[in-house]
Amino acid sequence: MTYKLTREGYVLRSDGARISTFDSPEQPNLNPDYLDYKAWLAAGGVPEPAEPLPVVVPPAVTMRQARLALLSAALLDDVDPAIAAIPDAAMRREAEIEWEFSNELQRANPFVALLGGGLGLSSAQVDALFVQAAGL
Repeated sequence: MTYKLTREGYVLRSDGARISTFDSPEQPNLNPDYLDYKAWLAAGGVPEPAEPLPVVVPPAVTMRQARLALLSAALLDDVDPAIAAIPDAAMRREAEIEWEFSNELQRANPFVALLGGGLGLSSAQVDALFVQAAGL
């Protein structure tokens, strides 16, 4: 038998059984499956870890957060040249306005995709910067 932890505090056994791990001196868990699991642990068994929580990309971050995340990634000084390299004059001017005067940066804004591409970033890398920025 093998066991896998869950984020909800249960253990999944390899045969599909879901075992409650609730146990306290006031109300001991006498479920035979749980007692087998405890014996397995005592014998040196190590359960598989729980699946990690999914990473949620924030829909927007403040410009302060965005700039700090770009600074941390050593990309902040590359933003102005990336904007200046936009070939279409109207799009370039829009990007300049977005960068200089927005209070927040929205992940779904086409400017973000344009700037990310100009910085050589994949969509996943832009997502990672948004996640990092949200924590600043």
